[in-house]
Amino acid sequence: MNRALPLLLILASCGSPTPLDGLRSDDPERAAAAAEAYLARGEAAIPELREALKDPDARTRKRVRGVLSKLSGQWGSDGDGILWKTSFDAAMAEARRRDLPILVLNLFGRFDQELC
Repeated sequence: MNRALPLLLILASCGSPTPLDGLRSDDPERAAAAAEAYLARGEAAIPELREALKDPDARTRKRVRGVLSKLSGQWGSDGDGILWKTSFDAAMAEARRRDLPILVLNLFGRFDQELC
């Protein structure tokens, strides 16, 4: 039985791959699947992704920023705490749920109007 213990310890340390492992992958399809897994988790994945911005691999950091951008609604975001909502109602619901302030911007008017 003592001989089996080292083997069990080795097997226990070989966990299943994580989505972050997928983002690190050389296989673009595996990386895309990992990004989709993070997107499926929604905003709950943001803390883990923020930590992954410290990854030494530039390609991984770029992929992480892409996922964070989609989750936060702010392209190029490093997940700095700003979450963009597509409607005032969604922003108000989030603000009430998390007791956060909101800022409403109307930069370009209504999208169903011409800007000329």
